[in-house]
Amino acid sequence: MKFLIKSLLLKIIIIIIIIIIIIIITIIIIIIMVEDKNLWKLKEVTTTPIVIGALGTYTDSLEDIHVGLQAHTMQRTVLLGSAGS
Repeated sequence: MKFLIKSLLLKIIIIIIIIIIIIIITIIIIIIMVEDKNLWKLKEVTTTPIVIGALGTYTDSLEDIHVGLQAHTMQRTVLLGSAGS
């Protein structure tokens, strides 16, 4: 019985941590949008988060996003950890 309660408590704590992380990421995205809008004096800003896996994998829908970068350039940036050559 104690193991079941500890297991349930651990699951609840993990869910709370995940929710907190999602809230923090949302706040960061909003801050970036406001800063970009003010920096470039734009009327409207759209932020598109792109998630590239640790091995450089990404979804096929990345091709639909027109960001001026090629997919292999973003993969190299992720794998090398910098935007340099």
